[in-house]
Amino acid sequence: MNKTLKYNGELVNVDGHNIHIYRTGNIGNHKIVLMSGSGTVAPVYDFKILYEKLSKKFRVIVI
Repeated sequence: MNKTLKYNGELVNVDGHNIHIYRTGNIGNHKIVLMSGSGTVAPVYDFKILYEKLSKKFRVIVI
């Protein structure tokens, strides 16, 4: 892993694999998970308009 590379979000270990996730919105709200299905390189940027609107009422997690 390149330690100089900056990224939004965080790395979470799932079954020995690091998965990049981005979370936004109030932690107490219902959760919505957005996942890319077509090889999107940067879902956190592709879904930005959508999660900015949804995060007002939901906790949004982008994988």
